[in-house]
Amino acid sequence: MRWFFAMALALGVLGASAQERPGNPLYTAPEGLPLQDLRICVDAGHGGQTWGSARGYTGGTRSAVSDQTESDANLRVAMFLWDLLTQAGAEVVMTRTFETRLSADCFASPESDEYSANRREELNIRVRVAEANDCDLLLSIHHNAGGGPETNFSTAFYFEAGGDGSDNAPERTAETVETSRDLANAILTHLHERIGIESRPARHGNYHVIRETSLPAVLVECSFMPNRTQAEWMEDLSYSRLAAIGIFEGILAQFGDEPEAESAPAGEEVSK
Repeated sequence: MRWFFAMALALGVLGASAQERPGNPLYTAPEGLPLQDLRICVDAGHGGQTWGSARGYTGGTRSAVSDQTESDANLRVAMFLWDLLTQAGAEVVMTRTFETRLSADCFASPESDEYSANRREELNIRVRVAEANDCDLLLSIHHNAGGGPETNFSTAFYFEAGGDGSDNAPERTAETVETSRDLANAILTHLHERIGIESRPARHGNYHVIRETSLPAVLVECSFMPNRTQAEWMEDLSYSRLAAIGIFEGILAQFGDEPEAESAPAGEEVSK
């Protein structure tokens, strides 16, 4: 974990950009351990992402301006989120804390049955980690692709079976679905406030990590890495920190007390 704390200390002053970036506030988790009864599994999506090879499933998108992978971007946000959640008293179970796959490497052709089985195993491990640790909820962090080069927004998904070939998914209660949906929308509200880009309403998504569990589960897509302006900002760790704060505040809004962030005076940048 030593690299994570070095990473936090490395946050610098935001540089000029065509995109108006939010300020980098002084922020700590609220006192009183408002999340001390919560056990949450934080899943940094993908892992060990590679390009240009037949190596088994890693998935994910990539930066429009550098070699940064979604796998790395997800892990950065997840580690900042881990710090905030533990400060607030939550017990946090991470599916990964390194830039690595969770399942064994597979060098089969992407069209093969072996490759498909490896993909399922890579995703199944994430669900099993949450359930084996008796977590209260599963949160999977991702970044998006698709659309045009100017596309950029935050969105989130929860699972509600029906009509899309997912009827064999584990049963979940109406309360679980409602908790997932409300948490997804709370996260999007606070992400918008923190990173300043559009947030689309949460919706049903037929994705493995939120489909194959009966736990409340949310998959959040923080922003679009193929958007060049967004990708430039993501080179600065301030983005990862602000995205983590937004997700944390969404969790806190659902399971604890609303935080009161201590921000720098107007016009004053924060350097750490």
